[in-house]
Amino acid sequence: MHKPTSFRKGKSHENDARCFCSNNSNSNSSDLPRCSQQYDHCGCRKHHNRECIPRKGELVRNGGFEDPHNSFSNWVINSGVDVIDPGMGDFAHQGFTAARLGFIKPQATLFQIIPGICPGGFYQLTFFVRTDKDLCNAAVNVRLEFLDRHNNQLGSPSLNILIPQNSLFEAYGAFINATIWPSPDRTRSIRIIFETDTGADADGYVTLDDVSLIALEGTAHI
Repeated sequence: MHKPTSFRKGKSHENDARCFCSNNSNSNSSDLPRCSQQYDHCGCRKHHNRECIPRKGELVRNGGFEDPHNSFSNWVINSGVDVIDPGMGDFAHQGFTAARLGFIKPQATLFQIIPGICPGGFYQLTFFVRTDKDLCNAAVNVRLEFLDRHNNQLGSPSLNILIPQNSLFEAYGAFINATIWPSPDRTRSIRIIFETDTGADADGYVTLDDVSLIALEGTAHI
Protein backbone atom coordinates (compact mmCIF):
# COMPACT_ATOMS: atom_id res chain seq x y z
CA MET A 1 0.00 0.00 0.00
CA HIS A 2 1.33 3.43 -0.88
CA LYS A 3 2.35 5.38 2.23
CA PRO A 4 0.59 8.80 2.36
CA THR A 5 2.97 11.73 2.30
CA SER A 6 2.58 14.86 4.41
CA PHE A 7 1.94 18.29 2.90
CA ARG A 8 5.12 19.88 1.63
CA LYS A 9 5.45 23.52 0.76
CA GLY A 10 6.73 24.15 -2.73
CA LYS A 11 8.05 27.15 -4.57
CA SER A 12 5.91 30.29 -4.41
CA HIS A 13 4.36 31.68 -7.58
CA GLU A 14 3.07 35.11 -8.46
CA ASN A 15 -0.52 33.88 -8.88
CA ASP A 16 -0.34 30.99 -6.43
CA ALA A 17 0.69 31.95 -2.94
CA ARG A 18 -0.40 28.57 -1.56
CA CYS A 19 1.45 25.85 -3.41
CA PHE A 20 1.46 22.43 -1.74
CA CYS A 21 1.96 18.83 -2.73
CA SER A 22 -0.29 16.12 -1.33
CA ASN A 23 -0.94 12.46 -2.01
CA ASN A 24 -3.84 12.41 0.47
CA SER A 25 -7.18 12.48 -1.37
CA ASN A 26 -8.98 12.93 1.98
CA SER A 27 -7.47 16.36 2.54
CA ASN A 28 -9.94 19.08 3.56
CA SER A 29 -8.02 21.64 1.52
CA SER A 30 -9.95 21.37 -1.71
CA ASP A 31 -8.13 24.34 -3.25
CA LEU A 32 -4.72 22.66 -3.09
CA PRO A 33 -3.41 21.35 -6.41
CA ARG A 34 -3.47 17.57 -6.68
CA CYS A 35 -0.41 15.68 -7.87
CA SER A 36 -0.29 13.05 -10.57
CA GLN A 37 2.63 11.99 -12.80
CA GLN A 38 6.25 13.17 -12.60
CA TYR A 39 6.30 16.86 -11.43
CA ASP A 40 3.71 19.65 -11.45
CA HIS A 41 4.12 23.44 -11.58
CA CYS A 42 4.70 23.52 -7.81
CA GLY A 43 7.76 21.33 -8.07
CA CYS A 44 5.81 18.57 -6.32
CA ARG A 45 6.56 14.98 -7.16
CA LYS A 46 3.41 13.55 -8.72
CA HIS A 47 2.01 10.21 -7.62
CA HIS A 48 0.09 7.37 -9.29
CA ASN A 49 -3.04 8.19 -7.25
CA ARG A 50 -3.88 11.03 -9.60
CA GLU A 51 -7.22 12.73 -10.04
CA CYS A 52 -9.83 10.47 -11.61
CA ILE A 53 -11.84 11.61 -14.63
CA PRO A 54 -15.25 9.84 -14.67
CA ARG A 55 -17.10 8.76 -17.79
CA LYS A 56 -20.62 10.09 -18.25
CA GLY A 57 -23.85 8.74 -19.72
CA GLU A 58 -24.35 5.06 -20.47
CA LEU A 59 -21.35 3.16 -19.12
CA VAL A 60 -21.96 -0.34 -20.54
CA ARG A 61 -20.70 -0.85 -24.06
CA ASN A 62 -22.81 -3.02 -26.36
CA GLY A 63 -25.26 -3.72 -23.56
CA GLY A 64 -27.90 -4.87 -26.07
CA PHE A 65 -25.51 -7.25 -27.90
CA GLU A 66 -26.37 -5.49 -31.16
CA ASP A 67 -22.86 -4.94 -32.55
CA PRO A 68 -23.25 -6.10 -36.19
CA HIS A 69 -19.66 -7.38 -36.35
CA ASN A 70 -19.52 -9.19 -33.01
CA SER A 71 -22.51 -9.60 -30.70
CA PHE A 72 -20.18 -9.96 -27.72
CA SER A 73 -17.78 -7.09 -28.41
CA ASN A 74 -16.66 -5.50 -25.12
CA TRP A 75 -17.79 -8.62 -23.24
CA VAL A 76 -15.83 -11.64 -22.02
CA ILE A 77 -17.71 -14.93 -22.29
CA ASN A 78 -17.10 -18.62 -21.75
CA SER A 79 -18.26 -21.51 -23.93
CA GLY A 80 -21.67 -21.64 -22.23
CA VAL A 81 -22.75 -18.30 -23.76
CA ASP A 82 -24.11 -17.81 -27.28
CA VAL A 83 -26.67 -15.66 -29.08
CA ILE A 84 -30.39 -16.34 -29.23
CA ASP A 85 -31.90 -18.50 -31.96
CA PRO A 86 -35.22 -17.06 -33.25
CA GLY A 87 -35.87 -20.40 -34.93
CA MET A 88 -36.23 -21.92 -31.47
CA GLY A 89 -38.63 -19.22 -30.35
CA ASP A 90 -35.99 -16.99 -28.74
CA PHE A 91 -36.44 -13.23 -29.02
CA ALA A 92 -34.69 -10.06 -27.89
CA HIS A 93 -36.06 -7.52 -25.45
CA GLN A 94 -35.22 -4.83 -27.99
CA GLY A 95 -33.50 -5.07 -31.35
CA PHE A 96 -32.57 -8.40 -32.88
CA THR A 97 -30.00 -10.03 -30.61
CA ALA A 98 -29.64 -11.09 -27.00
CA ALA A 99 -27.29 -13.30 -25.01
CA ARG A 100 -28.26 -16.87 -24.20
CA LEU A 101 -26.71 -18.38 -21.07
CA GLY A 102 -26.57 -22.09 -20.28
CA PHE A 103 -27.97 -23.61 -23.46
CA ILE A 104 -24.98 -24.93 -25.39
CA LYS A 105 -23.12 -25.79 -22.15
CA PRO A 106 -24.47 -25.80 -18.58
CA GLN A 107 -21.98 -23.38 -16.99
CA ALA A 108 -22.24 -19.90 -18.47
CA THR A 109 -20.34 -16.76 -17.48
CA LEU A 110 -20.43 -13.35 -19.12
CA PHE A 111 -18.78 -10.18 -17.80
CA GLN A 112 -17.62 -6.71 -18.75
CA ILE A 113 -15.04 -4.43 -17.13
CA ILE A 114 -16.18 -0.81 -17.34
CA PRO A 115 -13.46 1.88 -17.10
CA GLY A 116 -13.86 5.51 -16.12
CA ILE A 117 -15.25 4.84 -12.63
CA CYS A 118 -14.10 7.08 -9.78
CA PRO A 119 -14.24 6.93 -5.98
CA GLY A 120 -17.36 8.24 -4.24
CA GLY A 121 -19.92 7.17 -6.84
CA PHE A 122 -23.27 5.38 -6.66
CA TYR A 123 -24.44 3.44 -9.70
CA GLN A 124 -27.62 1.84 -11.03
CA LEU A 125 -27.49 -1.49 -12.85
CA THR A 126 -30.43 -2.46 -15.08
CA PHE A 127 -30.90 -5.61 -17.17
CA PHE A 128 -33.67 -7.78 -18.61
CA VAL A 129 -33.89 -11.58 -18.29
CA ARG A 130 -36.33 -14.27 -19.48
CA THR A 131 -36.44 -18.05 -19.69
CA ASP A 132 -37.67 -20.48 -22.33
CA LYS A 133 -40.53 -21.88 -20.20
CA ASP A 134 -42.36 -20.18 -17.35
CA LEU A 135 -40.87 -20.95 -13.95
CA CYS A 136 -38.29 -23.33 -15.41
CA ASN A 137 -34.99 -21.44 -15.15
CA ALA A 138 -31.73 -22.21 -13.45
CA ALA A 139 -30.62 -19.78 -10.75
CA VAL A 140 -28.69 -16.74 -12.00
CA ASN A 141 -26.09 -14.83 -10.01
CA VAL A 142 -25.29 -11.21 -10.89
CA ARG A 143 -22.48 -9.25 -9.24
CA LEU A 144 -21.13 -5.72 -9.47
CA GLU A 145 -17.56 -5.30 -8.22
CA PHE A 146 -15.40 -2.20 -7.86
CA LEU A 147 -11.84 -2.61 -9.17
CA ASP A 148 -8.60 -0.69 -8.79
CA ARG A 149 -6.36 0.33 -11.70
CA HIS A 150 -4.89 -3.19 -11.81
CA ASN A 151 -8.38 -4.77 -11.95
CA ASN A 152 -8.07 -6.08 -8.40
CA GLN A 153 -11.39 -6.30 -6.58
CA LEU A 154 -11.88 -3.73 -3.81
CA GLY A 155 -13.83 -5.32 -0.97
CA SER A 156 -17.04 -7.31 -1.34
CA PRO A 157 -19.34 -6.93 -4.35
CA SER A 158 -21.48 -3.82 -4.05
CA LEU A 159 -24.30 -5.77 -5.70
CA ASN A 160 -24.78 -9.51 -5.31
CA ILE A 161 -28.11 -10.41 -6.90
CA LEU A 162 -29.52 -13.93 -6.86
CA ILE A 163 -32.32 -14.68 -9.30
CA PRO A 164 -33.81 -17.86 -7.79
CA GLN A 165 -34.37 -21.08 -9.65
CA ASN A 166 -37.81 -21.42 -11.29
CA SER A 167 -38.67 -17.73 -10.83
CA LEU A 168 -38.52 -16.30 -14.37
CA PHE A 169 -41.11 -16.18 -17.13
CA GLU A 170 -41.14 -16.33 -20.93
CA ALA A 171 -41.69 -12.57 -20.96
CA TYR A 172 -38.69 -10.43 -20.07
CA GLY A 173 -38.48 -9.21 -16.49
CA ALA A 174 -36.66 -5.99 -15.55
CA PHE A 175 -34.09 -5.94 -12.76
CA ILE A 176 -33.08 -2.49 -11.47
CA ASN A 177 -30.62 -2.26 -8.58
CA ALA A 178 -28.53 0.57 -7.12
CA THR A 179 -25.19 0.07 -5.39
CA ILE A 180 -25.56 0.18 -1.62
CA TRP A 181 -22.30 1.99 -0.82
CA PRO A 182 -20.10 4.42 -2.75
CA SER A 183 -17.21 3.26 -4.86
CA PRO A 184 -14.20 3.11 -2.52
CA ASP A 185 -10.92 4.94 -2.68
CA ARG A 186 -8.69 3.79 -5.56
CA THR A 187 -11.67 2.71 -7.71
CA ARG A 188 -10.99 2.97 -11.44
CA SER A 189 -13.45 0.49 -12.99
CA ILE A 190 -16.47 -1.75 -12.39
CA ARG A 191 -16.90 -5.40 -13.32
CA ILE A 192 -20.42 -6.72 -13.89
CA ILE A 193 -20.78 -10.51 -14.01
CA PHE A 194 -23.66 -12.81 -15.00
CA GLU A 195 -23.40 -16.52 -14.17
CA THR A 196 -25.68 -19.55 -14.33
CA ASP A 197 -25.40 -23.33 -14.26
CA THR A 198 -28.26 -25.26 -15.82
CA GLY A 199 -26.84 -28.65 -14.85
CA ALA A 200 -28.50 -31.43 -16.83
CA ASP A 201 -31.60 -29.32 -17.62
CA ALA A 202 -30.98 -27.52 -20.93
CA ASP A 203 -34.48 -25.99 -20.69
CA GLY A 204 -33.26 -23.97 -17.71
CA TYR A 205 -31.24 -21.57 -19.87
CA VAL A 206 -31.86 -17.82 -19.63
CA THR A 207 -31.79 -14.96 -22.11
CA LEU A 208 -30.15 -11.64 -21.15
CA ASP A 209 -30.59 -8.30 -22.89
CA ASP A 210 -30.24 -4.50 -22.54
CA VAL A 211 -27.66 -4.34 -19.76
CA SER A 212 -27.21 -0.75 -18.56
CA LEU A 213 -25.11 1.04 -15.95
CA ILE A 214 -25.42 4.73 -15.10
CA ALA A 215 -24.09 6.99 -12.36
CA LEU A 216 -26.86 8.15 -10.08
CA GLU A 217 -27.64 11.85 -9.80
CA GLY A 218 -25.59 13.53 -7.12
CA THR A 219 -22.71 11.06 -7.43
CA ALA A 220 -19.58 12.65 -6.00
CA HIS A 221 -16.18 12.08 -7.54
CA ILE A 222 -13.01 12.70 -5.59
